[in-house]
Amino acid sequence: MNKKFFIFLSVALIFCMVRVKTTPIHAASKFSKTEPESQLFAVPEGGYSSINIKAGYDEEYTSSNGYNTLYRRTKWAIYKSAYATSSPYIVLDNVSHSNGKIFSNWNRQQTIVGDGYHSAGCYYNTDSVTYFSRTNITGTMHYRVLCNGAIPPQAAKGITMGF
Repeated sequence: MNKKFFIFLSVALIFCMVRVKTTPIHAASKFSKTEPESQLFAVPEGGYSSINIKAGYDEEYTSSNGYNTLYRRTKWAIYKSAYATSSPYIVLDNVSHSNGKIFSNWNRQQTIVGDGYHSAGCYYNTDSVTYFSRTNITGTMHYRVLCNGAIPPQAAKGITMGF
């Protein structure tokens, strides 16, 4: 009986292995750009305030039949600052595409930053858009660096990348 059971089990196992279907995995692709930036502010009767920034912008997409569907974008920034009287900070604004599409609905995402850094936040948007894969459309994450009491009190910045 052991020999028959072993043969039956072997045949069943081989049959199952032959019948196993693999499921294709469609990995997401990502356009991504990270840029360091520095800004120095003059604060009357308060000396200088400086900020060192590392900001990033990502667009996740899938490709099919010559088109890219961009289905999730992320914007984030971290910074270190040095100041005497007025602390500089960052405000992350909307992302826009060069064809006029503006992404304005953002959800906050958890952020962990290293010692000495501050976070301007990490946000994501899941509005989906589809473009021809050989498009000249670009995306820009806009942000502002501000310092209350400084002259001038803010500087506009941005990260632009092509798709």
